[in-house]
Amino acid sequence: MNSYHSFSDHDIQAIVHREITPTLAEIDDLSTWPECWNSYDALAPKPEAIQYAGEWIELLYRDIIGLSPDWLEPNVTASAEGEVVFEWWHGVKSLTIYIGKQSVEYVKAWGADINTEMEDGSANSPLIRQAHWKWLMG
Repeated sequence: MNSYHSFSDHDIQAIVHREITPTLAEIDDLSTWPECWNSYDALAPKPEAIQYAGEWIELLYRDIIGLSPDWLEPNVTASAEGEVVFEWWHGVKSLTIYIGKQSVEYVKAWGADINTEMEDGSANSPLIRQAHWKWLMG
Protein backbone atom coordinates (compact mmCIF):
# COMPACT_ATOMS: atom_id res chain seq x y z
CA MET A 1 0.00 0.00 0.00
CA ASN A 2 1.24 3.47 -0.87
CA SER A 3 1.98 6.00 1.84
CA TYR A 4 1.51 9.60 0.82
CA HIS A 5 1.70 11.32 4.22
CA SER A 6 5.30 12.43 3.63
CA PHE A 7 4.51 14.16 0.32
CA SER A 8 3.77 17.87 -0.01
CA ASP A 9 0.42 19.08 -1.31
CA HIS A 10 2.16 19.98 -4.58
CA ASP A 11 3.58 16.44 -4.89
CA ILE A 12 0.18 14.91 -4.19
CA GLN A 13 -1.46 17.18 -6.78
CA ALA A 14 1.11 16.04 -9.37
CA ILE A 15 0.47 12.37 -8.51
CA VAL A 16 -3.29 12.85 -8.71
CA HIS A 17 -3.15 14.53 -12.10
CA ARG A 18 -0.71 11.97 -13.52
CA GLU A 19 -2.94 9.08 -12.45
CA ILE A 20 -6.28 10.53 -13.53
CA THR A 21 -5.19 12.39 -16.70
CA PRO A 22 -6.67 9.71 -19.02
CA THR A 23 -9.99 9.91 -17.18
CA LEU A 24 -9.96 13.72 -17.24
CA ALA A 25 -9.37 13.59 -21.01
CA GLU A 26 -12.37 11.29 -21.45
CA ILE A 27 -14.50 13.62 -19.32
CA ASP A 28 -13.41 16.63 -21.41
CA ASP A 29 -14.24 14.70 -24.60
CA LEU A 30 -17.88 14.51 -23.49
CA SER A 31 -18.19 18.23 -24.30
CA THR A 32 -17.98 17.28 -27.99
CA TRP A 33 -20.96 14.90 -27.82
CA PRO A 34 -24.01 16.32 -29.65
CA GLU A 35 -27.69 16.06 -28.81
CA CYS A 36 -29.03 12.61 -29.78
CA TRP A 37 -25.52 11.13 -29.46
CA ASN A 38 -27.04 7.68 -28.90
CA SER A 39 -29.16 7.85 -32.10
CA TYR A 40 -32.25 8.48 -29.96
CA ASP A 41 -33.32 11.47 -27.89
CA ALA A 42 -30.32 11.66 -25.54
CA LEU A 43 -29.34 15.09 -24.32
CA ALA A 44 -25.79 16.23 -24.88
CA PRO A 45 -23.71 15.96 -21.70
CA LYS A 46 -24.34 19.11 -19.67
CA PRO A 47 -21.35 21.46 -19.29
CA GLU A 48 -22.01 21.81 -15.55
CA ALA A 49 -22.01 18.02 -15.14
CA ILE A 50 -18.78 17.72 -17.13
CA GLN A 51 -17.06 20.32 -14.94
CA TYR A 52 -18.32 18.75 -11.73
CA ALA A 53 -17.32 15.26 -12.91
CA GLY A 54 -13.71 16.43 -13.29
CA GLU A 55 -13.75 17.84 -9.79
CA TRP A 56 -15.47 14.77 -8.34
CA ILE A 57 -13.06 12.23 -9.88
CA GLU A 58 -10.14 14.19 -8.41
CA LEU A 59 -11.85 14.19 -5.00
CA LEU A 60 -12.42 10.44 -5.28
CA TYR A 61 -8.77 9.80 -6.11
CA ARG A 62 -7.59 11.98 -3.23
CA ASP A 63 -10.02 10.22 -0.86
CA ILE A 64 -8.82 6.73 -1.80
CA ILE A 65 -5.13 7.40 -2.49
CA GLY A 66 -4.01 5.53 0.63
CA LEU A 67 -6.75 2.88 0.72
CA SER A 68 -5.83 0.74 -2.26
CA PRO A 69 -2.63 0.19 -4.19
CA ASP A 70 -4.56 0.07 -7.46
CA TRP A 71 -6.46 2.75 -9.31
CA LEU A 72 -9.03 1.39 -11.72
CA GLU A 73 -9.86 3.83 -14.46
CA PRO A 74 -13.61 4.11 -14.88
CA ASN A 75 -15.53 3.71 -18.08
CA VAL A 76 -16.63 7.28 -18.83
CA THR A 77 -19.87 7.89 -20.67
CA ALA A 78 -23.05 9.97 -20.41
CA SER A 79 -26.66 9.28 -19.55
CA ALA A 80 -29.57 10.16 -21.83
CA GLU A 81 -30.37 12.97 -19.36
CA GLY A 82 -27.00 14.70 -19.87
CA GLU A 83 -25.27 13.39 -16.73
CA VAL A 84 -21.68 12.15 -16.70
CA VAL A 85 -21.50 8.46 -15.83
CA PHE A 86 -18.53 6.58 -14.35
CA GLU A 87 -18.59 2.78 -14.23
CA TRP A 88 -16.17 0.40 -12.54
CA TRP A 89 -16.22 -3.41 -12.46
CA HIS A 90 -14.20 -5.58 -10.10
CA GLY A 91 -15.09 -9.27 -10.09
CA VAL A 92 -18.86 -9.57 -9.71
CA LYS A 93 -19.15 -6.06 -8.29
CA SER A 94 -20.00 -2.93 -10.24
CA LEU A 95 -20.14 0.67 -9.12
CA THR A 96 -21.87 3.26 -11.29
CA ILE A 97 -21.75 6.97 -10.48
CA TYR A 98 -24.14 9.51 -12.06
CA ILE A 99 -22.99 13.12 -11.89
CA GLY A 100 -25.36 15.99 -12.52
CA LYS A 101 -24.90 19.71 -12.02
CA GLN A 102 -24.06 19.41 -8.30
CA SER A 103 -25.45 15.99 -7.46
CA VAL A 104 -23.79 12.60 -7.35
CA GLU A 105 -25.75 9.36 -7.13
CA TYR A 106 -24.44 5.80 -7.07
CA VAL A 107 -25.67 2.31 -7.91
CA LYS A 108 -23.75 -0.64 -6.48
CA ALA A 109 -24.48 -4.13 -7.80
CA TRP A 110 -23.13 -7.54 -6.86
CA GLY A 111 -25.67 -9.67 -8.72
CA ALA A 112 -28.75 -9.49 -10.94
CA ASP A 113 -31.49 -9.27 -8.29
CA ILE A 114 -32.42 -5.59 -7.94
CA ASN A 115 -34.10 -6.25 -4.57
CA THR A 116 -31.25 -8.05 -2.81
CA GLU A 117 -28.08 -7.44 -4.83
CA MET A 118 -28.19 -3.71 -5.61
CA GLU A 119 -28.06 -0.48 -3.62
CA ASP A 120 -28.31 3.19 -4.55
CA GLY A 121 -28.00 6.59 -2.93
CA SER A 122 -25.90 9.74 -2.74
CA ALA A 123 -22.13 9.63 -3.22
CA ASN A 124 -21.05 13.13 -2.40
CA SER A 125 -18.93 12.94 0.74
CA PRO A 126 -15.39 11.70 1.44
CA LEU A 127 -16.59 8.92 3.77
CA ILE A 128 -19.10 7.65 1.24
CA ARG A 129 -16.54 7.74 -1.60
CA GLN A 130 -14.05 5.80 0.56
CA ALA A 131 -16.68 3.26 1.61
CA HIS A 132 -17.70 2.63 -2.00
CA TRP A 133 -14.08 2.16 -3.09
CA LYS A 134 -13.35 -0.23 -0.21
CA TRP A 135 -16.47 -2.20 -1.12
CA LEU A 136 -15.57 -2.32 -4.82
CA MET A 137 -11.97 -3.37 -4.27
CA GLY A 138 -12.72 -5.73 -1.33
